[in-house]
This record gives sequence, C-alpha cells and structure tokens, in this order.
Amino acid sequence: ASAAALAYKLFQEKDKFLLKAKEAKVEMSPEQIAFDNRVRQYNSPDQKFNYFSSIQLVNKFGMKTTMMSPMDFFSAITPDCSIHPGAGSGIYEEIKEENLPKVRLVKSPVAKDSVLNAIGEQGLISYSDYCFLLSLLATPIRFTDTAFNVFDVTGDETIEAKEFAYVR
Repeated sequence: ASAAALAYKLFQEKDKFLLKAKEAKVEMSPEQIAFDNRVRQYNSPDQKFNYFSSIQLVNKFGMKTTMMSPMDFFSAITPDCSIHPGAGSGIYEEIKEENLPKVRLVKSPVAKDSVLNAIGEQGLISYSDYCFLLSLLATPIRFTDTAFNVFDVTGDETIEAKEFAYVR
C-alpha cells in the first residue's frame, strides 16, 4: 500500500522532474533589434543559424551539435522579432541527448497547429533542416505544385513509392 501511495505521489509531482526551457521575458533595446535585423539581412545562412541557435546537443561521446528550437527559427526569419532575440554566436545551452525528451521547448506564437510547433514536438532543427525550411519558404507555391505533379504519375493527388520508379 505504501508503494502505491508513493507511486501516486510521484505521478502527481511528475512536472517537478521535467527539465523546462526558460521563458525569457527580455526587454530588447531598439539597438538590439536593429542589430538582429542586420544579422538577418546581411549574414550568410550558416552565420544566421549560429547567431540565432540557442542549443548544443551533447551525445554520449561528448560531441556537440548546434541545434535550433522552433522559436529560434521563428526569430531567425522574422524581422523586428522581439519575442525571442538571438543569443549570439557561440552562446548555447548544452543539453545531453538522454535529457532531450524531458526538455520542453517554447511554442511558436503563430498558431497552436503551426508547422513550427509540429517540428518542436519531434525535436530540434539541425543546420540541414534549417536550410531545407528556408528553401521551402523561398519556393513559390506554383513551383511546389509543379514538382508534386511531376511525381504524381497516377494523378490521384498522392505520391507512392512505386511512382518514383517512373521519374527520371
């Protein structure tokens, strides 16, 4: 009976044992907003990624990989964004891979069902993910539709693995 009571108490207090990312209520000066805007406008994609990324993922061998949270990505692409400022190059929060499932990331303010929040549910954004998302944002919808229609050989508005055999 005491084990059941202990288990119930631990279940009730489970939120105390989860790591939570800090929600920073940062007052940004106009100079900081202008600097972040210059970074967005004039720096290369890898420099922007390093400037706005806030997390370094540490694997079991001690190797570190720089990653972005969805809010870092939102901040990296949104001019005059004062919700989540760029930390700066080389300023990261280190998180061990085994602790990653326990980390709660700040949600995007755009919408509850936004793509950024869906990505955040699955994990962090790597540099290659960042470049892919930038490419998607820069591609006009008509080109995306054209590419989809190239792969949709049967015309049923779905793409199956067997349809890739017909594309050369």
